[in-house]
Amino acid sequence: VDRTEVIWSETTREMVDRGDWSDPRYGSVVHQYRPIGTFWAQGVARWLAGPTHDRDIIVYRLPGFLAVTLAVLALFWLGRGLVGPETALIAAALFAVSPLTVLVSQLAIAEGLSLLPATIALLALARIYTNEDETVVTALLFWVAVGIGILINAFLVSILVLVTLIALYVFDRDLRWLKRLRPMMGVPIALALGSPWL
Repeated sequence: VDRTEVIWSETTREMVDRGDWSDPRYGSVVHQYRPIGTFWAQGVARWLAGPTHDRDIIVYRLPGFLAVTLAVLALFWLGRGLVGPETALIAAALFAVSPLTVLVSQLAIAEGLSLLPATIALLALARIYTNEDETVVTALLFWVAVGIGILINAFLVSILVLVTLIALYVFDRDLRWLKRLRPMMGVPIALALGSPWL
């Protein structure tokens, strides 16, 4: 379904075999623009599986599957504060069986892994937007998710957040609520988490 799955998994396999976790390359091609976090997640799975399973594609698909599973649980956990437990459970169940969610959970690509930080970042943003009394922990969760999203899949999560903020501004013409995100604390955290990619 996605030919880049081979590039991700073979690059990871070679990286682990060489013992150089900072140099993702596929043959002689260095993938310096592909975020290192996905290679690291797949590399840990490959390392745990051992050399006898180094060409087993399931090993490289496992991190994405786990991330998607955690994204479904995060939707329920963070969604309860927005819509109540029953509705959050239904939303999580529908999310779990949607075709795109199922597809990315079965492939060794960055999109499956990035679904977790994207889900957490957007739900934390929704909670901060709708609740003036949301705690600093939610803001911290938002920034950690953005940083991990950068590490795993470049600017995908950041773009989703930016598009959401633009849409909210178009509807509300008010961005004063963004202070509740605590950007002075959060931006350095997100940049520090995402910096290994750079």
